Amino acid sequence: MDWIDNVSVIKLMNIPLKEGDSFLKKEMYRYVFPGKPKVTTIIELEHYEVNVIVLSFYRDGVGTDKTRYRIRQNYPPIVVLRIFQACLKIFININKDNNYTLVFNAADDQNSYIPYNKRMSAYHSFLEKYYPNYTEECNFYGYMSLNTFYFHHSSNPHHETSKKFFTWYCEKVKDQLNSSHEESK
Repeated sequence: MDWIDNVSVIKLMNIPLKEGDSFLKKEMYRYVFPGKPKVTTIIELEHYEVNVIVLSFYRDGVGTDKTRYRIRQNYPPIVVLRIFQACLKIFININKDNNYTLVFNAADDQNSYIPYNKRMSAYHSFLEKYYPNYTEECNFYGYMSLNTFYFHHSSNPHHETSKKFFTWYCEKVKDQLNSSHEESK
């Protein structure tokens, strides 16, 4: 894991909870790509019960609450790799005892829906290569038609509850997809 020292991530803050939030805590981090192009990425972690973390990221200063995850940036591959590594570094630092589950949704581009989209494929390929012992020691499951995925170490004591959480989370993603399709009509 020599790559981990190439990535510097800064915790910005704990985001105050709003009424109706289903997570227990939300943290915001910043990653700045050190080369060109100058890219600042905001990484958000939502912490749920039984050590489930939902991770998302977006370019700083781009989009609204509803669109920022769907805006394609067309970064050079090295920038994308470093952003993924920054996200994974945060999770690895939290998951030292292998008792956390990571969940993510590979958002589609605006006004577009494709099952198992390019983002989902890239995230999965990245984890296979960069997460320690991913294929040998982790359990993972994806709902490819929703571009939603979770994984945890096979020794995670919360694996059954994590699976139930993932089912609930997928229903939430389905509802969001359905409401966005209704709004676009």
